[in-house]
Amino acid sequence: MEQATPTLEELNTLIQMSGTINMEIFYWWCIALMVIIHAGFLSYEIGASRLKNVLTAGVKNILAFAFIVPTFYFFGWFIYNGFANGFTLDMEAAAAALPWSGSMGANISDNATGIFWGAFALFAATTASIMSGALIERTRMSAFIVLAIILGSGVWILGAGRHAAARFERAPSNPPLVRHHMRHTSLLSGREGKRARGSRATLD
Repeated sequence: MEQATPTLEELNTLIQMSGTINMEIFYWWCIALMVIIHAGFLSYEIGASRLKNVLTAGVKNILAFAFIVPTFYFFGWFIYNGFANGFTLDMEAAAAALPWSGSMGANISDNATGIFWGAFALFAATTASIMSGALIERTRMSAFIVLAIILGSGVWILGAGRHAAARFERAPSNPPLVRHHMRHTSLLSGREGKRARGSRATLD
């Protein structure tokens, strides 16, 4: 049985799919490597702490990571999407970031939302680790965890979402309400403006 020769359009589609997969794999590896940041902070704090506080310093960094990831999933990503215009809630953009939203689960047709969620979740955890180093041997464990959640999954991501939205709003080639990772989504999917911050809105 002879194998059919693929058409030019089919070859182009396969090349685009291969590029999308390779780009996605690259970003997932980068996210995995970001965990090394926390190993570095942990090593620094253990080395800088007095002997009696070494165990506490190590556990603080581990718990910062353990608490930031679920809290960022439950409300951190919602803050990032919903408050891109400052303190005014944009519920349309935030709806896709609700924990029970379809974009927050497994979705092989979405090549961007998971990547950016993972990257910003680890940045939030990094923020908590930096605070841990700044408050080394100065806070109780319970107080540190509360502060880490407030800073990493709340205050920091609020500023990050506003900065990202303002950055792309200033670009003359973009519509005024363009969302942060539309630009990154287009790099991954090859289709400009396919999704707006994890939603399925387009820029047609």
